[in-house]
Amino acid sequence: MAFTYTQDERPTALGNLAMVFGTFTSTDGDTGGDVEIAGLRTILGAGLFSDQAAAGPGDNGQVIVGTTMTVLTAPDAAGKWFAFGVRA
Repeated sequence: MAFTYTQDERPTALGNLAMVFGTFTSTDGDTGGDVEIAGLRTILGAGLFSDQAAAGPGDNGQVIVGTTMTVLTAPDAAGKWFAFGVRA
């Protein structure tokens, strides 16, 4: 099982806040994984846009703990993610 992600190296700054963007890909039946978000000290909000419809409850969502976003998707999905918060 494999989950990979990228993060754009050009965050958008809004005063002491920033927004970061990236992509994710789940393969081999994987249903998500962790995105370690760089450049934010505190995450205030996040979201994702998957290329596949949700296969059940909890799909196409995210859970934030610290500066880690756990992506939950349908199997073998790909898409884009974003997060905003206090700049590091």
